Amino acid sequence: MALASGEHVTLEIDRRGLRIARVAHDGPAETLFAAAPAVVAELCTALVDVRTTPDPTPLRLLTTLVAQLPSAAEVKRTFTAATANLD
Repeated sequence: MALASGEHVTLEIDRRGLRIARVAHDGPAETLFAAAPAVVAELCTALVDVRTTPDPTPLRLLTTLVAQLPSAAEVKRTFTAATANLD
């Protein structure tokens, strides 16, 4: 996904958890944030009221959040801060 800064990031969710990476045009992707499934579940639960949000899948919730952040640095800062006490 493209951020306002022009940087591109990817979100990968699988049985190992979440990985958000900055896509590099001239080298390997840089991991901005990674978390285990339990941390991802807590993060997503904190982001939404499941009673009022239709189909609150983790990918939909996290993509919506990342799309609002202006840069890869802000993605890293936001997710690191949000999960600081969840590990």
